Amino acid sequence: MAEIDRRQKRLIGILLCSTLLFAAVTCWLAWQMWQRSTWSSASEDFTSTLPRLAEPEAETIIVEDEETEKVQVYFLSSDRQRLEPESRAIPRSDSIQEKLQRVLDTLRSGPTRADLYPILPPSVRIRGIYWMPEGLVVVDFSEEILTNHPGQLLSEWATLFGTTNSICAQSSPSAKITAVQFLVEGKIVEDYDTVWDWSSPLEPDKAFTPVGG
Repeated sequence: MAEIDRRQKRLIGILLCSTLLFAAVTCWLAWQMWQRSTWSSASEDFTSTLPRLAEPEAETIIVEDEETEKVQVYFLSSDRQRLEPESRAIPRSDSIQEKLQRVLDTLRSGPTRADLYPILPPSVRIRGIYWMPEGLVVVDFSEEILTNHPGQLLSEWATLFGTTNSICAQSSPSAKITAVQFLVEGKIVEDYDTVWDWSSPLEPDKAFTPVGG
């Protein structure tokens, strides 16, 4: 009888542990699904408080006889360990918002060099660009920057800091740019399952860029 009691207690213990493990996994999966489905409604729509200074253009098309200027943008290196600058020509503009829109269009189109990787999903849309005189640029992306992103550590880093470096590289005495705030669908990203912190303004990351880049 004692042996039977021990077996019954052991069986009950195993069943109890299995039930608790199943409940924990179920709760974790439900939490993950909740995060992905509710992130867009969890934050205030910050674009309602920002002045729209430029309407996004559908696509940048460079005409051969149009006056252009060279800009420096950043893509992921072939070894995926650093950001590499690439010089590109865009139509010249006196508006900093139009210039930044064209820079972002260039990032969306991807690099021209075969040894570089893109940093933005090609499906992402630029919903708005806002430049503040104190040097902050706010870029409002469509949700594809998250939903169509591989979400890996280096891929996220390349997206965040390749974009930030490219935008801050356009700083000038008349339009100072020191940091970039990412928005997605008009909201600060706080409750989405990202590897990096997207919620605060980012300054350029020069640690993993070539000297002089």
